[in-house]
Amino acid sequence: MNKFESTFRLLMAKKVICEHSSPLEHAYLSDTSDRSDMNQYLSRIGMTIVKTQDGLGFYCGYESIDNTRKKNEVLKDFETFSQTMEGIVAWLKLARNIDLDSKPIMAGGKLSESELLAAIEESNSLQNQLNHIAHKLKRGNKSKESKTKLRSILDYLVQEGYFISPFSTGSLFIATAKWSLLYETLEFIAINEGMLESEADGENELDTQMELI
Repeated sequence: MNKFESTFRLLMAKKVICEHSSPLEHAYLSDTSDRSDMNQYLSRIGMTIVKTQDGLGFYCGYESIDNTRKKNEVLKDFETFSQTMEGIVAWLKLARNIDLDSKPIMAGGKLSESELLAAIEESNSLQNQLNHIAHKLKRGNKSKESKTKLRSILDYLVQEGYFISPFSTGSLFIATAKWSLLYETLEFIAINEGMLESEADGENELDTQMELI
């Protein structure tokens, strides 16, 4: 499989491509000429490459939301995200509480499972946070052991593309640029909360929101 094909497949699978998750494909899209070739191909199906605001990742979006099918697909993706949003935001808070520098998770950032577990097991507050996350994400929530819950949550975040685990033991996790897209989505929600309920501008306002998402 050549770089064009592998990149196209990742874009169509709704992946966020960054140097940590997909280094070859990220290098391909970082080249202006190659990205232009891909955009020309994607334009045939009404899609285009979007770069995250921090410049760390690429993903695929519609050039415009101009029909019901596209609107429904975007709404479906947004609803799926909404179902796990609270659990993922709670995870961000947990990770930030454990980090001595209290830094948000960014692409390239590293997490050690053993260090996370040690911190959680020493704090009732962190254990309660972990229990809340396990419940919201429905991962390891039936287990009484923090170790099992933590591993289930980390495996889920790898499955969803937020982390990669470069070693077979899975003890080290590297964040991807999907966190960049998450922050942009949360910012959009914070700024435009209640737009769908507003009756002032009707369908035009919905069109604007769809395009922004």
